[in-house]
Amino acid sequence: MGGNAAFAAPTDDSEALAQVISSQLLESVLGDLTEGELATVGYSLAGNPSDPGANTSALDGTNVGALGLLQLSLPTVNLPLLKTPAQENGILDLGAAGVLNAYTLADSATHSKAASGVVTSDGAINVDPSNDGNNDFATVSLTDLLAQVGIDPVTSTVVDQLDLNLGALASTAESTNDVATSEYYVAGAELDLHSPAVDGLTDAVSTALNAVGGTLNTILGGDGIIEDLVQALDIEVTDPLLGIPVANVTAGGEGATIGINGLDTGVSALVDDVLGTPITDSNDIVTIAFQDDFTRDDGTEPTGLAGGTVLINLANLYDGGSLNGLTANSLLLDSTNLSKITTAVSGVADSVTGQLTTGINSLLNELSVDIHIPIEAALAGVELAEGAVDIHTTIADLRAGVAPTVDIPLTALGIIDLSLVTDAVSGVVTPLLPTLFDGVVDPLLEAVDAVAGDVVTEVVSPVFTGLSDVLAAVNQVVEITINEQPTEPPTNGEGYLGAESFTVNALSVELLPALAVANIDLASSTVRSAAVAPFEPTLTATSPVEPGGTTEVTSEGWPPNAEVSLQLTDDAGDPVGDPVPVTTDADGNIPAGTPVPIPEDATDGTEYTVVGTDEFGNTAESDTVVIEDTAATDPDAGTDPDAGTDPDAGTDPDAGTDPDAGTDPDAG
Repeated sequence: MGGNAAFAAPTDDSEALAQVISSQLLESVLGDLTEGELATVGYSLAGNPSDPGANTSALDGTNVGALGLLQLSLPTVNLPLLKTPAQENGILDLGAAGVLNAYTLADSATHSKAASGVVTSDGAINVDPSNDGNNDFATVSLTDLLAQVGIDPVTSTVVDQLDLNLGALASTAESTNDVATSEYYVAGAELDLHSPAVDGLTDAVSTALNAVGGTLNTILGGDGIIEDLVQALDIEVTDPLLGIPVANVTAGGEGATIGINGLDTGVSALVDDVLGTPITDSNDIVTIAFQDDFTRDDGTEPTGLAGGTVLINLANLYDGGSLNGLTANSLLLDSTNLSKITTAVSGVADSVTGQLTTGINSLLNELSVDIHIPIEAALAGVELAEGAVDIHTTIADLRAGVAPTVDIPLTALGIIDLSLVTDAVSGVVTPLLPTLFDGVVDPLLEAVDAVAGDVVTEVVSPVFTGLSDVLAAVNQVVEITINEQPTEPPTNGEGYLGAESFTVNALSVELLPALAVANIDLASSTVRSAAVAPFEPTLTATSPVEPGGTTEVTSEGWPPNAEVSLQLTDDAGDPVGDPVPVTTDADGNIPAGTPVPIPEDATDGTEYTVVGTDEFGNTAESDTVVIEDTAATDPDAGTDPDAGTDPDAGTDPDAGTDPDAGTDPDAG
């Protein structure tokens, strides 16, 4: 990016550069070792005195197509950097960002200002929701880069979409007397991923919970209550008045059944209750939607999250839930924040499993238990009656020790008093049931715990473990820096306008940092300025001068109290003799008539230049010419024949003879 300085005049004392988006193609271990600019859009440059500005440049949906495209060719990825209206796929999509501005001003040699992103026409950060721009800034698609870090095999099952969504971005930088200050704004950032495993968790949980019915039937049936009841129902019915047997009652054997009713509807209700709405961890970092969660604001437009969506609010990784006010070059996905993310995912997992475990117990309490045992009454091989023993209870009643309801419907096949049979059967079953069910409750609770554990271990845990593994590897896909202030060459130099400049990027995204593939700077502002205002000093050297003499220098317009070096140079610009150091006064003048020596061997007609230079680089110069000393070689010097021979000299007859001299009567 240092090449941008070529656009400014070499003599500019201050500069400002603003870029909504700035990207570089960095050295790649994949063989493309060229380094250069990928794209520069929303670009503005000002320089003083060549073009002070203020200058502005806008980027909106109408000119995105003019950005230019560059293909990133990697082993399994071949994508353009930018998604535009004409290019459907791409890594960076500006979306509905609205109007983004680049602003620059270099109104003096010692002052410059740059601003970019969501900023006003005068360079102020504009994050008012009522502004013309949209706070949705951009999306960086990372899905196709997952394969480059070796986690492609899991993307079809764990994560099949990974995006970085960014809110409004802006930055400003200002330099005054070579001292830079900056400000940045990042409205928000989130990782947005879709997981087929999360999307399928509802069905997986339903299947696991429906297996509860089979577990309960195994506990309640088989060698349990049914067999004990069948054996107990082999009884002899006696006429209480005559005291003689009237029938033998036996159970129907294979026809005995036990059923758990309401499980399907209960599981459906439980799953909807636990997984029907998104679940967020206690710190509001991770939100997971297991099913489509649509709410309707006006009765027609659905809003909400699609099933399988995982949102990581990166701003909530920081106290106060803001990405603003961070120190320079803050890595967003460092080890500390990644640990916070995976902890948040575990928090959601704990919430899911906890709610499922509690829900299973509530569900079981609401289930009904129905036992049906066919019976028949006969005497001497002659059938007298047939029917069944129907027992109805609930899990809650079993746990509470409430006696079940017993119904014994019979049909007479011969001449028999059916009440004798029902009374006999009831007399055996009713006292037996509490004893039988006492042995059911404890194993039932153990089964509930086992089933809940199975749901956690076999269904829920692998899904969240897979998510954590992918999220832990995100920093291999992308490195995000907030408030980036580049300082290390050769990538950026000290700033994007050279070694004496300062740059701030609201947010910088480096793709595949280990491979150094591409870097995208968003809302970039760069400035530089002179430490002091430039001066235009003047210098005059006396001329001509004689060999071995001095030329006297008069000069003004320098910085006050500055060190100035006066150097005599020849016609080739090479120094002649030692420089003469002087210090300017409070008005910027050097001492009047400061002498600068001329060489004794200087020949007639030699032209020298006196060059003055101060500690700030200001210069001034003046020429002087050497001539010979003619007074020492004139043959007529001192030989005038008439010198001293005036005949009248000293012979005035009146000299000194004034008769009135000294006799003035008024003297004194």
